[in-house]
Amino acid sequence: MVKNRILYALLAAACLAFSIAYTSKISAVLLITVLLYPIAAALATALQLISIYVYFDDEQLVFDKNTRFEFFVNVANNSVFPCVPAELVCEFPDIDSGRFNEKHVFVSLAPFGSAKLAVEGRHLYRGCYNCTVRKIAAVDPLRIIRFSKKVGKSCQMIFLPRKIELHDIVSSSVGEQSFSRPNPITSEKEDFSHVREYRDGDIIQLVHWKLTAKQDELMIKQFDSINDRRALVLCDMSCGEGDVLLTADTIIETAISFVKALLDTGVGVSADFGIASEGGVINVRNKGDFEQFFRLMSVLPAQNGREDLPSLIDSADKSTAAVMVIITSSLSDEVILRARALGEYCAVYLAYVNLLSKQVDNSLYEDNFLFLNIRGSGEDALKLAAAMAQNSQ
Repeated sequence: MVKNRILYALLAAACLAFSIAYTSKISAVLLITVLLYPIAAALATALQLISIYVYFDDEQLVFDKNTRFEFFVNVANNSVFPCVPAELVCEFPDIDSGRFNEKHVFVSLAPFGSAKLAVEGRHLYRGCYNCTVRKIAAVDPLRIIRFSKKVGKSCQMIFLPRKIELHDIVSSSVGEQSFSRPNPITSEKEDFSHVREYRDGDIIQLVHWKLTAKQDELMIKQFDSINDRRALVLCDMSCGEGDVLLTADTIIETAISFVKALLDTGVGVSADFGIASEGGVINVRNKGDFEQFFRLMSVLPAQNGREDLPSLIDSADKSTAAVMVIITSSLSDEVILRARALGEYCAVYLAYVNLLSKQVDNSLYEDNFLFLNIRGSGEDALKLAAAMAQNSQ
């Protein structure tokens, strides 16, 4: 635009010189036209800018993280003047970088016309973000006049974490030695106190098939709390090593994998992220609870300053836990000592989110808890992101 303004100033100077050298009506008309054009263009551009508006079809959009997606932005022109073009200054997810970046989108509109812009994007991390059109700028045909106005139109984008199966988490636990102990995540229950009618969200494995066949209605086994196996998942959200967003995502996705595996075998789960302000302990008893838990994990913020893991372990209610899952990205002697103590009376998983591929003591694989050295989580995309995080250190 600066170049166009310089060329226009040279044209105006040439017309002025021409009108001085040749005192004729043609030279005067040319000079007046050139001098009046900025005024007319400014008025037309201002009117055009007032008549342009932007909107999204939906206030909230939900996508899977690290996948290509498409969303739409609507632009309309209520003016009799054509828009050639309008510039939208936006904060959109970039398909190449996988992050929100500033983008400039240009669109031309006919008088009283509209356009639906299809935008492709991708985002590397789960979470809740605002996709925003911050302002609109309009220019005249010669591109010497430019006016802009703030818009602030936005829609909320939620990027879901991946539902990774537990066997993918375990297979990514690569070490010089591996464990061969039986999986404590089982649901071998022989006795129950009573049965009740099926309710939405109940686990299908708990159906009492003999009684269901007799009554021709789904009946569910109900267990006393003293006999009911419970699991406790503790997550260290301090995320002190490497890429904070990537580490938080891996911790959360690992927690989701364990919660789903436990729930599928009929084991009720309590998940604690050491965040009292976020609701504290989250109880997952059925599929409905799991969907709510998964939705919360999508928007749980990743930040430092959470309760430290040793304190979280000490304060957790371990009296009814048959399975303990400890997930952390900072392996310390305190955490290992507590895992050993817990392993004396319940099954313990210690999942170390080791995205920087640090060396660990081989003796951990021979301890009285199941040690998982998670260097990935079953997908090449995460390994690539971990390599990028390591290179940025």
